[in-house]
Amino acid sequence: TTPSAGGLSAEAVKAFKAGEFAEAVDCYTVALGQASTAKERANVLSNRAQCYLKLRRYEQAREDALAARTLDPTNPKAWYRLGVAGAK
Repeated sequence: TTPSAGGLSAEAVKAFKAGEFAEAVDCYTVALGQASTAKERANVLSNRAQCYLKLRRYEQAREDALAARTLDPTNPKAWYRLGVAGAK
C-alpha cells in the first residue's frame, strides 16, 4: 500500500529530528502530493519550508512558506517561516 500523507509526514519529522534535512524535504515533497485538503497542504509546505531554512535554501523556504500562508492564512508557522526566509 502507498503511505498516507500523515505517515510520510511522520517519516519526515523523524528525519528532521535526526538532522537529515534533505531526506525530510523528500518525504514532505511526496506527502504534499498526497495531502487532500488545503490545510494539510499548508502544513506540509510550512514544514518543508523549515527544512529548507535548515539547509540555507532561503528562496525555496520563502516560496513554500508563501504558498502555505496563501493556502491557510491562519497558519502561524507559515507566517513565521516566511519572515525568517525573507530576513536571510
